[in-house]
Amino acid sequence: LNNNNLSSLPTEIVDGHRIFCGIDDVETFSFRFNKFTSLPDIFRSDALYIASSVDFSYNEITSIEKGGVDGKYQGIRVETLSLSGNLLTEYPVEFAQSNALIQYVNLSACRLNKIPEVSFTYENAINLMSLDLSYNQLDDLPKEFHSGNMPYFYGIDLSYNRFSSFP
Repeated sequence: LNNNNLSSLPTEIVDGHRIFCGIDDVETFSFRFNKFTSLPDIFRSDALYIASSVDFSYNEITSIEKGGVDGKYQGIRVETLSLSGNLLTEYPVEFAQSNALIQYVNLSACRLNKIPEVSFTYENAINLMSLDLSYNQLDDLPKEFHSGNMPYFYGIDLSYNRFSSFP
């Protein structure tokens, strides 16, 4: 569904969860170059299957939708999540709050200027392996950003940010 003018997706509540069609065993979702202003809450952290790739790059995303029945973000289970080229100014704490399982996160060129301290202190943070935070406005990393919280972490790109010293 790349290169359209989509700004939302039709959803319904099934078994207490907001869903977008039968996506349980779909491997790749691509919604690049659309008009979304928030990351749709159509996935779940406790889903049975793990998607290969979810790509909402180059939209107008400024926040994470909290569309769950309880008014919270339902989370996501994915190998690679790409939100590059959006308008996020803070790393989404909703990933931690929902115990999202994400291995590779691409948040390059998103105008990020802050990573909240709670962003990497949750059970599934151990699955995080790589972060692309290049072309943002970061000048610091939270003290919780360490191998105790992310033991399998092996790659980070902090190019073209605002660091004045090694974090």
